[in-house]
Amino acid sequence: MKLSNTIYAMNIAIDTLIKRIDSKECNDKEIHYYLGTALLWTGLTLEKIENSGIEFTIEEKGKTTAFKGANNALKHLENLVKLDLTEYGFRFDESHWPLVFEQYIRWGSVDNIKEIAHDYQKKAYKKYLEGKSIENTFKDIKEIINKKCILLENLD
Repeated sequence: MKLSNTIYAMNIAIDTLIKRIDSKECNDKEIHYYLGTALLWTGLTLEKIENSGIEFTIEEKGKTTAFKGANNALKHLENLVKLDLTEYGFRFDESHWPLVFEQYIRWGSVDNIKEIAHDYQKKAYKKYLEGKSIENTFKDIKEIINKKCILLENLD
């Protein structure tokens, strides 16, 4: 499969995950499905970019390793992210009077997960994902991937 097709699938998977989270109607099984799909396509995309020979900074490499650790953990754990970790914030918005509910779903703890085979993945997960917003971390990894794709285009 071409890298452009993989990137397309990844973008659809991440955007769908974020839309479902923002809908505030997702249950645990749906989050597990959409998160797994987004992690799968993100991992495949990162693998293709890494195999192309493009270099990653230490920070970028740490983030890619964290996502690989999340993917490994999710294979064995259905509650890597749970809806009971959701927090609600209130924001006054006159166009949507009186209140807008904002939902935040964060990455859970991996302290008790033994299925992450590599300790460096667990450490990266804890540093770059644990406790952070699912939406923000996926936006961050998409930004890294887009930057690397521009480099790949310039090599052609």
